[in-house]
Amino acid sequence: MSDLFDDNFINVMINETCEESLDKKAEIAESNNVINLRDYFEKKVNEVEFLSLKEYLLDKNVKFATLNYQSKTKMYRMTLGDSVFDFPENWSVFKNLRTENYIEHIHDDDFLNDLFSEFIGYDYQLTFLVENDTNQMIFVPLHQLTKCKEWLREYVLRNQDRKKAA
Repeated sequence: MSDLFDDNFINVMINETCEESLDKKAEIAESNNVINLRDYFEKKVNEVEFLSLKEYLLDKNVKFATLNYQSKTKMYRMTLGDSVFDFPENWSVFKNLRTENYIEHIHDDDFLNDLFSEFIGYDYQLTFLVENDTNQMIFVPLHQLTKCKEWLREYVLRNQDRKKAA
C-alpha cells in the first residue's frame, strides 16, 4: 500500500509541476515578453541573503579593511597588506563615521583613491559602512558598482530594521 501511495504522490507532484510550468509559459507567451536568463539568474543570486557583510564581500572578491578607532590619538587605524594607515577622526570622510552608518565616498578631493590604488589592484569607489561600532572601508569595484551599492544599501536597511525590531 505504501508503494501505491508513493506512486500517487509522485504523479501528483509531477502533474502540479507540469501544470505550473505550462501556466508560466502561457503567461509569457501572452505578454510577448522575452526573458533574459542572465538578468533572471543575477536577480536570483542577489536575492540570496548572505549571513554577513564579510561573506558577501569575500564572495564578490571585494577588498575591504577594518578601521579601528584609537581613542588615545583620536585616529582611525587601518592595515592594508604590510602597511598601517592612521587617519584623524576629524579629517575628510572620517569625521562622518561617528554619525553615519553608510557613506559613499564619491568625490576624491582628499586623494584617498590614489593612496590605496597600489594596494587594491582594481578601479574602485570607496564606501564606508559602520556596523555595531565596527567601521569598514570597502573598495567597491567600478565594474560591480551598481550591484554592490544596491546590496550594501539593502544590507544597511535590513540591519536597521533588525535593530528596531529588537
